[in-house]
Amino acid sequence: CCAGLDLAITRDMSALALVFPYQEERFRVLIWFFMAEAGIRRLASRIPHIHDWARQGHIISTPGETTDYRFIKRMFAEKAQKFAISQLIFDAYCAEQLTQEISEETGVERLKMPQVASRYNEPTQNFERIVLERKFEHNGNPVLTWQAGHVTIRTDHNGNQMPMKPERDAEKKIDGIAAVLMAYAGARSADSEEAWFKRVGGLRDK
Repeated sequence: CCAGLDLAITRDMSALALVFPYQEERFRVLIWFFMAEAGIRRLASRIPHIHDWARQGHIISTPGETTDYRFIKRMFAEKAQKFAISQLIFDAYCAEQLTQEISEETGVERLKMPQVASRYNEPTQNFERIVLERKFEHNGNPVLTWQAGHVTIRTDHNGNQMPMKPERDAEKKIDGIAAVLMAYAGARSADSEEAWFKRVGGLRDK
């Protein structure tokens, strides 16, 4: 699988997604959300069920005013022990140090994904297609479902498309969708596939 990481500090959620390709251009995803306790309290007046999501484990609440990245690093290390993660793809905002530490500790290659429409265009359009074709499976995380309803698409002057993040203080969030898209871009990439086979020492059937 490939991992996608979208980090936040205070007001947004951080999201870690693992996307698994398995057959006929079908994909499966596991996802975890993280948010500081103070951020959850601030959102609760506008999104009352956010406390339920935290109690149910759909959002991992970290103590204090800002997201504690140690929780994310610990989760990634646990999943790297369980799954063959070929790459960690990330938005560079706030993530340089954390992803470097994760890569050094787990041996997973990290890859920065520029937050520009030209880089997002192909995964954005293909992701929409596989969702409509019912080739994308997830584990029913209600936070991911909630965020999927907030996605709007921005198109640049060359026709390239990417999801547009809501305003910083808006109650609408798409952090999980951003993480999934980054992981999906890696999971369907030929380069990522070659890197995975090289890492595990396997040979593809011709």
